[in-house]
Amino acid sequence: MKKIMVLAATMAVTASMICGCSSVNKDAANGSGSGKSIFKIDHQSCSVSQARIYLLNYQNIYGKMYEMDVTTQEDKVESFESYIKEMTLSQLAQTVAMAQLAQERELSLSEQTLESISNAAEAYYESLTDEEINYTSATKAQIEEMYQQYALANLLYSSLTESVSEEVSDNEARVMKIHQIYVTDEETANTVSKKLEAGGDFDSVAATYTQADSVSLEVRRGDLPQEVEDVAFEMEDGDTSSMIETSAGYYFVYCENHYLKEETDNNKQLVVQERKTEAFESEYHSYLSSVTTKLNESVWDQVEMVTGDGYESNSFFTTYSEYCE
Repeated sequence: MKKIMVLAATMAVTASMICGCSSVNKDAANGSGSGKSIFKIDHQSCSVSQARIYLLNYQNIYGKMYEMDVTTQEDKVESFESYIKEMTLSQLAQTVAMAQLAQERELSLSEQTLESISNAAEAYYESLTDEEINYTSATKAQIEEMYQQYALANLLYSSLTESVSEEVSDNEARVMKIHQIYVTDEETANTVSKKLEAGGDFDSVAATYTQADSVSLEVRRGDLPQEVEDVAFEMEDGDTSSMIETSAGYYFVYCENHYLKEETDNNKQLVVQERKTEAFESEYHSYLSSVTTKLNESVWDQVEMVTGDGYESNSFFTTYSEYCE
């Protein structure tokens, strides 16, 4: 799950491709039967049954995460359902598209993986209540197909990112602690500059003049305007910068600690992930621009959450992880 879910931006792009495509199926039949298609990406479609499995799991996963009881908090149900449906469509569309691209690249699952998927599908299906089976119309074969698509999507991601270097220097990943003063107008910036040059305490001057939300903060490369970053990451402990002009205003920086070791080590993992995401999206977005997509709006609009006893499944993804990762 984590390999796909980290690509939130990619999910949004995929969903917008489905929802905003010019080839939306306006002639789709009404109704919301489980066998009907929600959307189609080239030759691969997604059924109502598949969508309901995702929807059921997401409503319970995120309902618990946000401590929301959808059975009693009726005033929040509509906005929550809209959010969950959007996430469901995004994740499903991305998984289907990635699985299809994997097949076009002739990537295939090993016999061992297929066996693990079969076991995972059986375990998840056995966990469903009668109410959930009736709601989703799920079969073990459908769940197995969904897990295969999910595995292919992960395989594609690994294939497109395997050449990404995981070597990250301390300087590239460095996290530092600074204090900042930010003002929008030149007159105030000149006043701040004079007070600091006269020996004024940085935090005291900041408390009076800064328009930033916070004075003290930990920053990594990319967090600050480029002009500010260029100065800040050349500073040593105890240094105070002169006025730094940017298109958005004026900055002053005090360096409290130019190298936070633990935070830098942790940031190396994020740098690697960003590299992988960039490598993946370059290929994936190119593929998305070449496919034909259709959304069956009349069917999707009728797919709704269900709540209450017997509708509590939230283990679709964790079951996959348990058996297949």
